Amino acid sequence: MTDTIPQKMVKWLFYDTDSLSLGFGGWVKLLWATLVTADDSFTLQFFNALKEKITVTCQDVTLTPEQKETICYNALSYLAFSHPQEGSQIDMNGVTYTIHKIKLTSGWFSSPYYAYGLISDKSSILIFQGTTVPSDRGFLAGILGDTMPGGAVGTFLYQRGKHKIQSWIDSEYQRTGRPVICTGQSLGGAMSIHSHVHQPEKVDFYVLNPPTLTSREEKIYERNKSQNTNKLARTLKVITHRSDPVFYLGSNYLPPGTKIFKHGLENENIFIAHAKAPNFKNPISKTSDTFVDYERQKLNTWMWKIQKACLFVGALLCQMLWLIPRLVIHTVHHIRQFCQTKKPIVKNLPESTTNQQSKTQILSKEAFTTNEPIESSQLILNIIGHKPAAFNKHNLTGLLNNLKYPTTRMNHIGATGQYNNFGKQTNFARCLNNNFYSQGLQRSFLNLESTKSDINLVINEGIKVA
Repeated sequence: MTDTIPQKMVKWLFYDTDSLSLGFGGWVKLLWATLVTADDSFTLQFFNALKEKITVTCQDVTLTPEQKETICYNALSYLAFSHPQEGSQIDMNGVTYTIHKIKLTSGWFSSPYYAYGLISDKSSILIFQGTTVPSDRGFLAGILGDTMPGGAVGTFLYQRGKHKIQSWIDSEYQRTGRPVICTGQSLGGAMSIHSHVHQPEKVDFYVLNPPTLTSREEKIYERNKSQNTNKLARTLKVITHRSDPVFYLGSNYLPPGTKIFKHGLENENIFIAHAKAPNFKNPISKTSDTFVDYERQKLNTWMWKIQKACLFVGALLCQMLWLIPRLVIHTVHHIRQFCQTKKPIVKNLPESTTNQQSKTQILSKEAFTTNEPIESSQLILNIIGHKPAAFNKHNLTGLLNNLKYPTTRMNHIGATGQYNNFGKQTNFARCLNNNFYSQGLQRSFLNLESTKSDINLVINEGIKVA
């Protein structure tokens, strides 16, 4: 069976194959999915390939426990790029985790940026997404998080989602009694370390190729730390490539107790060095066998600030080029949504029903021979079904106000035969016609009083309306 493009990418990232051979058509698909339009099937395949990698790694008897842990957390850091769905599950070391999506930013200006919480009975993991590709959600938010001056990489993005991040961590720490392990690659790694700096007692981290932080974060950590913290019992680990320049974007600060694992050669391609995990298949002599204590080396902070400011200006220019078409796209989208919520659009109706009909023609559509009382609460449940989230509180309140008493379906005999009507029909039918057309009603009803949006609109049983 031929591997999919995402499967080949995962094998390449973890040195299961020497090169990424996709062919011309494969490279076109990959570039289109990463630079132009995101592909949901592509991200799902990437998610499944990473799940498989974690499963295979946990069962590999040739790897040491520390190597298994390193590969698994590297795979988890990539998992955020696959945008796993709410409620998805993943197994690691015999523990089943359920995924919970946490939206940290809005989607209007900078596109939504998500974190992903992994919940099990005894432990929790929080995955932050790294800087992603232009076609992906969170791209602009990631660029701002990378380049915003006045702090380390990720400072701006962490502040935007600070309340949600800390609330989720507080909840999981209280539930499990154990620190939440944060992980991520690049920007995601920086976000993980920011989380530890702000909540030292409640957060551990295991990150891949992150930038270091600055003296500003050092001061924040000193304010938040506890004197009783036992660093020997904590998981504070950083994996970085020797050729990765991103590690030096900060002022070389990492929290006390951090262990670092350096791998790879010093002359490798910087883009490949920043993306790939450690190579345990064919380790080189310079690769350490274990993590070592991190020792901070001071650098010229003024030079770093100038470089950061230049990066920020360049990022803003790129963002402005994308902002205009994005603004147009969002405006058109919201206008369409507004129009759809204001006026019902009837689908799949016979062509004859699109022409204006007389009241007599409409009333003869259905015939009923018995009286049937319909309780208000039962009717509401029939209308809403299993999708209550589709109705806003104003519509539901309006329906409840108009259904103070049970409604009775009654027989009427007109000139052309029998038809049915509702007691209290003026308020009841108008409320349903104007507010609940989006779900498709399962009962016929008639509005005999004209409204601004529809005139004598009848919704027959079984007809779905948008």
